[in-house]
Formats: sequence, C-alpha cells, structure tokens
Amino acid sequence: MLGGRSVLPILFILLFSTWGSVLSSASVSDSELNIDTNSQTLSPTSQMSQFTDVVDSTYDLREMSKLIHSPFGSFDPLFDPIPLGPENLFDPSAILRTGMVIVQSNDADMTDLYDLLDLNGFSVLDIIPDSALVVRLPVEHLSSSMKILQESNSVRWAGELPIAWRVSYELSGIAGRSGIIIDLDITPASDLSTIEISELESDLKMIADSTVHRSVCDFHLCQINSVDAAWLPILAM
Repeated sequence: MLGGRSVLPILFILLFSTWGSVLSSASVSDSELNIDTNSQTLSPTSQMSQFTDVVDSTYDLREMSKLIHSPFGSFDPLFDPIPLGPENLFDPSAILRTGMVIVQSNDADMTDLYDLLDLNGFSVLDIIPDSALVVRLPVEHLSSSMKILQESNSVRWAGELPIAWRVSYELSGIAGRSGIIIDLDITPASDLSTIEISELESDLKMIADSTVHRSVCDFHLCQINSVDAAWLPILAM
C-alpha cells in the first residue's frame, strides 16, 4: 500500500463530533383516544383545577464520574496522565498554535462554568464527556487565561488539547506515512470567521487534487480528495 495509490474515504476530524441528544416526537390520532361524547362539558373552574392540582417534583443531577473520555481511553485528569495518542501525532507546541484547551467542570451542572467562559470571552468549541469542554483561549494571553480557569471554583481541571484527539482514531495509525492517498472530511472549528474559512480552503487546495476547482469548504465541513497521509500531522497542528 505504501508504494501504490489507494483512496480511502475515511473521516478526518479536527474536533470531536459533538455528543448531542436526539429529539423524538409522537402524535396521537383521534381514533386512538377514548372520547365520551355524552359527558358533561367541564366548567372553566373545573378545567382550571385539572392544571392546578400538580405536585412539584425535584430531581437531582447525576453525579460526575470525574473521568474524561478521550479517543485513547478514559482518565481522571487529577490523578492520571493525559492520553496523548501516537507519537506521529504529538505536538509539544499545540496550545501555542491553537489556544485549544480542555476544561473540566467541577459540577455536573455546568452553568457556572459557561458563565465564566462567556464573561471572559473564551469560545466553547465542543463538549467531551464527562462534563468537559473544548475551549479556545487567546494565544497572546495564554498564561493569564489559564490562571483564570485554574483559580475558578467552577473548574476542576484545565489542560491543553492533544492534537491526536482531533484526528479520527481510524486515521491515527497512518498519519505521517507517505504514499497512502486518502480523501478527507474536515470539520472546521466553530469559531472561525469567514476570512479564516477562506484561508483554510486555500491551504487545503494546495495539498489536495489540483483538478478540483469547486469550493471545498463551508462553516460546517471541508472535503478534499487525494491527499497524502503524510500531511495529516501537519493538518492536525
């Protein structure tokens, strides 16, 4: 495979796919309802009583596991080393290049953490179970920004995001290996501006199939074909 040309349509993820919830709806037709047409119409007072006779219920939030679930295994950041991924996807200067950090909440209710990030203008890029976020800090103020996070009561732990976490697990084994030709789906960071998306598209076209002249990027997805896997570590950086 190293010497030949093979196209592997594999997903390449700069960030993590968001862990979201799926909403479902159900409808009930009139034929499924038991309606007594001979029953007496309820008075407004009786109708009101149906809505006011409600018992308040309270539910406790689930307890945090205190674990962060990475593509390379789960860990407690206060006691375990952070899984960095394979050596071919290691960048000691990742935080200086991107400002991307992982911030774990001190509570399952992350309201205070979101308020803290919003107050300081830090962009939330993604969510990582359990109760952690991918956040971008201003690279020109990294030290002071990290200090804000680490001194906040709403933050349990904060540390840099390894670049290997931004590459699909299936691709991590071939990253950096020249001669393997792949097609890539790239998810841009959600805080990129229109100009930055355009710059990203120009950079990607330089390493992709030169015969493609269509637009390859929008705010949600970039798609490039016939890319040498040797570029993967550089793209992740």
